[in-house]
Amino acid sequence: MKASFARIRTHPWIIWYAVLLHTLWACLLLAGQKTYGATALHVYSPVPRTLMAGALLTASALAAWAITCRHPSWQTLAALLPQQAILTASAYAAIAAVVMAHYGDGVIRPRLFILADQAPAILAFAMHTAAVVEIHARKTTADILRATLTAMDTEADRLSPPGPSSR
Repeated sequence: MKASFARIRTHPWIIWYAVLLHTLWACLLLAGQKTYGATALHVYSPVPRTLMAGALLTASALAAWAITCRHPSWQTLAALLPQQAILTASAYAAIAAVVMAHYGDGVIRPRLFILADQAPAILAFAMHTAAVVEIHARKTTADILRATLTAMDTEADRLSPPGPSSR
């Protein structure tokens, strides 16, 4: 008798948070150029505002679609990657601001002040990464071990010499 292992899936609230955040950023970019002064967006300042707003809205729409799909697949993983990339670049900008002791727009502040201010961007990146992995990591360690042992047994049976009844 095989034991069944129930997987507990946590609520993907961090992905919805990023959907809302990126939608808000897109709207703010469409409202004005000064939005690029924010550290999380400053890394994208070479990109035209309307193009960046479109990229943010596209990433949000793809992530919303992915998280509402019934079963995770390689398509849902691919749909979450643009959002993950945006969060990665924003977290990098936040970490760079801490290291250089100034914000993306050049305002100088103590490192701990900037870290306290930019911690949400860094934490959102880390938590989003964990959520994407959790959603798409379908097999537990026990499942992998069971599949490996089954494959080994099958291969051992295939390689064993035929018994007297197979002649």
